[in-house]
Amino acid sequence: MQSFASRIVILWGWRRALIAFLSGAFSSLALAPFHILPVFFVTFSILVWLLDGLGSLSGRDGSGASCLSIFKRFLTAAVIGWCFGFGYFLSCFHWLAFVMIGDGSDSQLLAFFEFFLALFLLSASMASGTVIAYLLWSSGGCRVFALAVGLTIGEWFRVQIPFEFPLNRFGEGLAAFESLMQFASIVGVQGLTFLCVLIFSSPSIIGMRRSDFREAVWFVPVSGSFLLFLIFIYGLWRIPVGDLPVFESVRLRVVQPHKAFWSPKEGETILSSYWALSDKATSPSFSGAEDVTHLIWPGAYGFFFPEDDKEVRLSLVRLLPPGTLLLMGAFRREAAERPGQFLLYDSFLAFDNEARLLAVYDRVARVPFGLFFHSLFDLLKIDFPDGLEGRIISGPVRSTIDLPGTPAFLPLIGPEIALSLGQDFGLVHPEWILNLGHGGMITLFAGSWQYLHRARLQAIEQGVSLVRAVGTGGSAIIDPYGRMRTFVPAGTRAVLDGRLPQPLPKTIFVKFGNWILFFMLFSSIFLVFVLRPMNR
Repeated sequence: MQSFASRIVILWGWRRALIAFLSGAFSSLALAPFHILPVFFVTFSILVWLLDGLGSLSGRDGSGASCLSIFKRFLTAAVIGWCFGFGYFLSCFHWLAFVMIGDGSDSQLLAFFEFFLALFLLSASMASGTVIAYLLWSSGGCRVFALAVGLTIGEWFRVQIPFEFPLNRFGEGLAAFESLMQFASIVGVQGLTFLCVLIFSSPSIIGMRRSDFREAVWFVPVSGSFLLFLIFIYGLWRIPVGDLPVFESVRLRVVQPHKAFWSPKEGETILSSYWALSDKATSPSFSGAEDVTHLIWPGAYGFFFPEDDKEVRLSLVRLLPPGTLLLMGAFRREAAERPGQFLLYDSFLAFDNEARLLAVYDRVARVPFGLFFHSLFDLLKIDFPDGLEGRIISGPVRSTIDLPGTPAFLPLIGPEIALSLGQDFGLVHPEWILNLGHGGMITLFAGSWQYLHRARLQAIEQGVSLVRAVGTGGSAIIDPYGRMRTFVPAGTRAVLDGRLPQPLPKTIFVKFGNWILFFMLFSSIFLVFVLRPMNR
């Protein structure tokens, strides 16, 4: 391994950038839907060796590159991180390109530009992580702590600034199996990111060219492997045998129509097809809509406004049995400041069997800077009706919903499921989470599996069940341990029936948030500065 590591360390110029790019690209194989976890051992080790080729800031020459000025070294560290990030994000989010880029019209060309601009900005967060790591760099085993701190902070930048796009963090790769997922109940996905980098970069120490602690060269990788083993054992201990108790008063039916878009011209036809599925007999326990307390329709893009459409409301009165609630995703509109203009919201709506609107929630998380889906309606060949603004407005706040006969729940629209929720959803902690999405072309690629995997981790973080309803596929009922109790794959027109598992006591992550992560970061930084003089 030392021979291979030495070859990586001495790379420079375009070869170093290419290796960084390829390492980032192959890292995506550790994520959903592949979950080839050992890939991280190789790619993170290569990243360590690439940064090791810059030498340390102490002035000791580790690779022949120490003659570079401090500025050039940091610039090179940023380039390494940016190339690694560009390969990683391009491979992770390739499905966005397929969604956005179509037949080569002007709107598709604009989407193509926006896609690569977004990748450029996302990669900048990875570059910031490698710069921070290099600032903490040393010639000893603490370099793996430096990389873990740097990439974790870089991933935090990606989530917080310049925009929220938190899907496919490294920690989601570490949580490849149910037993490894459970540690998210303690540290959250961002904490798993720190542990992921720390564990999977530890074998790089074996390839060190020199060390003042050569007799202990195996200590770091062995410790990393032992930490991975402890996380695995904790997961086995935490997951109970058998099913959890359920809410006896709740009987769910999720409709998966395998259709993502409403057409104004086909509103009645589409509504009829939705109801045909909603009233379908699937078992003696679910012989139709009358056996269901909560009917869930996924979100759907298109200009269909059930809140304002009297015909639709009358249809709901005829179709919904007494005592059944309809929970659905749809657009809604509000009057803008300019006369005759409306603002558009991507929303959750709840109706009772008399078509009374019981609750509304507007999606808080917007697509960053309008990137990715800026040209959505052009791509879908949907024209904005006269008077509508050409953008989706963010809602005011994330909050739990209380409905008659329903445990308090938190609705999340589409990509909101990827966010770390914290405690910003009101005074009442939800007893379950409802995630509504249209799916669209995302279902055809890895994106559907990536969002589903993040939804499972969300349930574990919060210690509650999660119901996911997606128009084109990937609908599921997930218990608080991230286990899918029922699941409908993509490309299937079907309904999903099930009971709602009760929540667990508040998890450690819910109680303490990211404070455990902060403790791990500050402890690592302290360890680096204490041991760095010993490695010189």
